[in-house]
Amino acid sequence: GLLQSQDVVTSLANKIFECAKEVSATAAATGDELNDKFAVEGAREMSYGTKADYFNGLEVRIGAPNPQVLGTMLEEHCKSSDSTTKWTTGNYGIETTSETEWLLVAGEIIDELRDWEAPGRPEEVPEDDWTAWQAVRQKLAKQDDARPGEWPKETINDKHGREQNRSGGFLKELAAINKKLRGLGEKTLLIEEALGLRLYTGPLFEKYNAVNRGGSLTG
Repeated sequence: GLLQSQDVVTSLANKIFECAKEVSATAAATGDELNDKFAVEGAREMSYGTKADYFNGLEVRIGAPNPQVLGTMLEEHCKSSDSTTKWTTGNYGIETTSETEWLLVAGEIIDELRDWEAPGRPEEVPEDDWTAWQAVRQKLAKQDDARPGEWPKETINDKHGREQNRSGGFLKELAAINKKLRGLGEKTLLIEEALGLRLYTGPLFEKYNAVNRGGSLTG
C-alpha cells in the first residue's frame, strides 16, 4: 500500500526507537525538581505532620467538642422540634419517630446492664468503663417509663421483622471490641458511640443521612 511504498512505516519505527532511547537515558526527576517546576519566587515550603497527627485528629489541637455527648444525643432525639414527628421509612414502611426509636434502643441498653447487675462487672469490662456504663444507665433510666411496649411494625418487606430478628448482647460485643482496641494501644469506643451505631441500623439512618448529605427529609 501507500505506507509501504513510501517507506513511512520504517521511518516511523526508527523515529519511535530514537525517542525511546532518549527517554531511557534521561535520569528520573527528583522530588525537588518536580517541586521547582511549580514553585514561584517567594514561595514557602509547607509543613506536614505525621501519621500519628492524622490519626489523633483535631482534638489535640483545638480541643474536644461538647463533652456532654449523651445529654446532647437525648436532646436531639427526644426534645427537638421534630422528635415526635412521625415519618415512614422507604425500605420497610415503618412509621415511627425519633423519640420512639431512642426509647426502644436505649431500653435495650438498660435491660442488658440490668441483666449484668446481679453477677457484677464482667471480667472483660474494666472498672472505669463499668462505672461509665452504669452512669449512662442511670441517665437513660429516667425516661424508661415512656418506652413503647412494642416496636413499630414493618408494612413492606416484613419477612424479617426487627422485633423478632434483632441481635442481642451488643454490649458484650462492645466489650470484646474494646478489649482488642486496648491491646492495640488504640482508643476504645464509648457506650454512647455504640448507642449511636445501634440507632443507625434502624429507621433513623434516613434522618441521619438526610442531615449528613445536606438534604431534607420528606414524608
